[in-house]
Amino acid sequence: RRASAWLCLPSRDTLGQKLVIRQGRLQRDQQYQARRLEEMKERRAWERRQFSHRRDDYLSGLLVEKTRYEERERVLAARSVQTQYDFCRSILDHVIDLCATVAHYQATT
Repeated sequence: RRASAWLCLPSRDTLGQKLVIRQGRLQRDQQYQARRLEEMKERRAWERRQFSHRRDDYLSGLLVEKTRYEERERVLAARSVQTQYDFCRSILDHVIDLCATVAHYQATT
């Protein structure tokens, strides 16, 4: 009876081993948490750099598109001015021709 009771009682060695195992587990868990935190920081820094590059690319593309749009608007405005000038010039030519025809008619009659 005494021998079986003695076997059921935890010995100091067993408690010490359990304590060592528990401390090892806590230490590994802390290392794991620290490693995860560091990986998350690195991932966020990488994503921040990627988004910064994407934003810069997007803004440079916008600048190119804006320049193209402004050039297109300049060309269209110049074309509109030229068309209006040509139209007015043709009317003026018709008026001058009419005046010359009238003057020639008056001179001959």
